[in-house]
Amino acid sequence: MNSYSVTHKASFLQGVKDCIPTMLGYFSVALAFGIVGVSSGLSILEITLLSIFVYAGAAQFIICALVAIQSPISAIFLTVFFVNSRMFLQSLALVPAFKSNSFWSNIGIGTLVTDESFGVAITKYAKEKSLNSTWMHGLNISAYLLWILTSILGGLVGNLIPRPEAFGLDYAL
Repeated sequence: MNSYSVTHKASFLQGVKDCIPTMLGYFSVALAFGIVGVSSGLSILEITLLSIFVYAGAAQFIICALVAIQSPISAIFLTVFFVNSRMFLQSLALVPAFKSNSFWSNIGIGTLVTDESFGVAITKYAKEKSLNSTWMHGLNISAYLLWILTSILGGLVGNLIPRPEAFGLDYAL
């Protein structure tokens, strides 16, 4: 392995390490999302697809609530768009750090930025005046994969809970 590969691997792994506090928080929220998703009538496949393609906790909880009350799809799309519009601003704030990156690398970064990964990245950027895209991918990808897997786990657990409201999970919805 050449020094370039070793440096990239170390940078990616540092991003994963820097994501651990975020992942600890994601575990409980994604688990709750899966449980709430099942209780609102979503299948494990639908929970998985929401976690893969929406990947925004607040929006995913809102989708569950709107599905449960049988809102029209247009209302769901519009609500999710407005709730997630802040992500455009967060991604724009990171542009200076990644302006020399490839288009596809930046698409990957921007697609997986969350409130939490933005907070970690912008804090690092403020201190160091630079960010490494490999580090950012480590941060984002580890959080993303944990969110998906824990949402699925939550859905599976939710299938085992006959009355989620007994545990206050209807409040989350």
